[in-house]
Amino acid sequence: SLVLGSINLVGKVMGIVTIQVSENLSRIMTGEMLGIEPDEIEDIDEIKDVIGEVLNMIAGNLKSSLCDCGLTCNLSTPALTTGKDYRLETREMTRNDYFTFYYQDHTILVHVGLKSHDADPVQEKQSAENGNKNCHIIFALFLV
Repeated sequence: SLVLGSINLVGKVMGIVTIQVSENLSRIMTGEMLGIEPDEIEDIDEIKDVIGEVLNMIAGNLKSSLCDCGLTCNLSTPALTTGKDYRLETREMTRNDYFTFYYQDHTILVHVGLKSHDADPVQEKQSAENGNKNCHIIFALFLV
């Protein structure tokens, strides 16, 4: 069984951040964060809270960088799906990036999909002139 968490970005930048792990890894992650053994986890709500917190950390960091560049956005509440037979579709994103991480024999899949209506070269130039190199990189992602 798999656990998929997702969180949406809404504002000048629209997007989604997802994380997918096995149920076994979600229990390991939850146990580590709560300081308990994975077999002591009795409620799916504990797993939801931990996966949601991981998503908030990832998406919150992205949101902060985007907002620093003038691309203000808000985060939705994390959502969680569990099971074996599901498919996540994201539509009309300007940019989709997929990252794969490994922990022992487990795989962690992270997807970041973004779309901006407001990325423009003038704002990129102003941000770069103000010394914010991250803005140059972020705007370049949307201008490709």
